Amino acid sequence: MRKLSKPDFSSGGGWVSDLPGLSDEALKELRRCLPRGMSAADSDDFLDSCGAAFRRVAAMADVEPAGSRKKVLDQLADRARALLQELNGVSSETVSSLAAHFDEVLPDRDEPSANDFLDEVWTTVSALEELARYGSSQAAGSRQDRPSENNARRLVLWVAQAYERVAGRRPPYSKGTWFPEFIEVLGREFEPQLRCGRALVESVIRER
Repeated sequence: MRKLSKPDFSSGGGWVSDLPGLSDEALKELRRCLPRGMSAADSDDFLDSCGAAFRRVAAMADVEPAGSRKKVLDQLADRARALLQELNGVSSETVSSLAAHFDEVLPDRDEPSANDFLDEVWTTVSALEELARYGSSQAAGSRQDRPSENNARRLVLWVAQAYERVAGRRPPYSKGTWFPEFIEVLGREFEPQLRCGRALVESVIRER
């Protein structure tokens, strides 16, 4: 049987900058939406910030909603419990069989014997079950659990903040102004697309 590769469980920063940014075509269309009178330097600064916001939201596109996360944690806890139950039923003959091959198969383990190894496995799996049960209790789903809408709101907020930093004022959100169209164009660059209508843009900016 093929040995499974250990996944990367780390959550360190820095990887967002490696995600692909906005295409040249998208930047050209976004630049077309910018207000007249905005200097070239401010436009470049603002669009750079929009590209960073795009990558940040794209990195969140696969974040599980709380309801799905609770289901995964429940399954993890149940399978950890099932393994503990299996270990609880292991006979002395099975333990002896494992001990006979322990040094050969696992020569680099810190535990001096199969008995010590199994004891450590029990402690670790039991802790994993407890951790998953608690995580599940903290991940209850709700009617507000809408990742796509949440990401659209993040995008509007971060882009609005970028504009305010460059221009010194909040972007407009009224019908017919440039910013709602700009955000709508930016939202279409995601796969799947983020729905960033004018009503959502107004809601986010007015809440600031």
